[in-house]
Amino acid sequence: MLPVILFAILAVSGYGNINYTMTDFGNATGAILDQSTNTLEIDVSAPNNGLLALEIPRAMLDTNSTFLVLNDGNMTTYQEHDNGNFRDIIIPYMAQDERITITGTHSAPEFPIAGLLLGIGMGLGTYLVGRK
Repeated sequence: MLPVILFAILAVSGYGNINYTMTDFGNATGAILDQSTNTLEIDVSAPNNGLLALEIPRAMLDTNSTFLVLNDGNMTTYQEHDNGNFRDIIIPYMAQDERITITGTHSAPEFPIAGLLLGIGMGLGTYLVGRK
């Protein structure tokens, strides 16, 4: 179970934003959605082993069954919760891992502007709630 902390926003190479959190001082440093392979590649940096939690919009990346998830090219297990328009997934990582790759069966050709606005709104809301 992840600790209760605020989600950060990760920009995905012009396709919009996804919410994420990493435990143990981890950080997602970049992300790219490759439409040709239906793959979301996330660069990570972490001093310790931990968990990466992602809220992936189905409009960005989805699958007809389960995602294929790799940590630096090695298949790994993950937990998933179907949240309607999103798939919430939790992926364990090791301190030395640099890239987490999530492969689905289809991805959006372009992430709609509504998703970008939603991400900005969610980020602003999270910021305002965190200030109280």
